[in-house]
Amino acid sequence: MLTALDGMHHKVGGFEAGADDYMTKPFDIPELLVRVRALLRRTTATTPPRGVVLDPAKHVVIHGSTSESLTPTEFRLLGRLIASQGDAVRRHALVAAGWPHGAQVSDNTLDSYVRRLRTKLGALGVADRLATVRGVGYRWE
Repeated sequence: MLTALDGMHHKVGGFEAGADDYMTKPFDIPELLVRVRALLRRTTATTPPRGVVLDPAKHVVIHGSTSESLTPTEFRLLGRLIASQGDAVRRHALVAAGWPHGAQVSDNTLDSYVRRLRTKLGALGVADRLATVRGVGYRWE
């Protein structure tokens, strides 16, 4: 993540949302290149999970040739779920990924965002991939 936001809550939120690294502006090009090379060493070639792709440049979720726009919070929530594919993600972990550190978010707010995500995923034909884990949270299947 390359950003001008340098507050601790921004950094924590970035990592909670799935960032592998966090670098603030202004930055030095040599440091950026070293960080990118380090990330590439850890990367293995994988295919997107059953064709679902998150595009951070456009803030959209893509399935096949169809895409749906996401709000920044929806994007962070879906990114956290997809990053933990198959595992139950607890509600508090989703709140930490979706909102700044220390934000007071009610259960109803999280449920509302998940409902909105399901509607958008439904338009792509993949709403069934977002499952509720009763008493725990949600899972991306």
